[in-house]
Amino acid sequence: MNLKNGTKASKPIFALLGLRVTIVVVIGAIFFSGLPNRITYPKLYWQEARQYAEAFGVDPYLVMALIKVESNFRPGAKSKSGALGLMQIMPDTGRWAAGMLNTDNYYDARLLVPEFNIMIGSWYINHLLTAYNEPAVALAAYNAGRGNVDRWLADGTWSGAADSASDVPFRETEDFIKRVMRAWEAYEHTYGAL
Repeated sequence: MNLKNGTKASKPIFALLGLRVTIVVVIGAIFFSGLPNRITYPKLYWQEARQYAEAFGVDPYLVMALIKVESNFRPGAKSKSGALGLMQIMPDTGRWAAGMLNTDNYYDARLLVPEFNIMIGSWYINHLLTAYNEPAVALAAYNAGRGNVDRWLADGTWSGAADSASDVPFRETEDFIKRVMRAWEAYEHTYGAL
């Protein structure tokens, strides 16, 4: 090996440099293609989410964000408090919503069926958006219940603004609002306008 003039020693360096450049280009292409966001924020159950969101006048990306945050796309998800399915619907809420929708043959286990769960959840979030006319407040009610949210708004504990979600007394609800809003924005950014 002739190290004095560097002719033989420089070939491995150029090969290593070429490999590094190739890796950087591939990583950049993956990053700029949006693939990481598409993996983190998939469109699982997209047909059902879009169908029922549009039927009830809700942004389908909000429904996707709720599914992502509530169950991470696990249709059999069950919470400690008893919420069921993709959108984590409480059985009492599911029964009431199914009655409002004149849905026949309601039984709690139907909340584990993705299409039924998304129908009920999409209707319910629309109901809350209509009642409160503010997404952050609707999300708080979805998580903590209308009674709690009405009390926080009435006694001035929380203004209802998304940017003051830290005033929400329940840490879980504060976190829920922020996570769903972030996921909603990520869906819009990743997949574009509908």
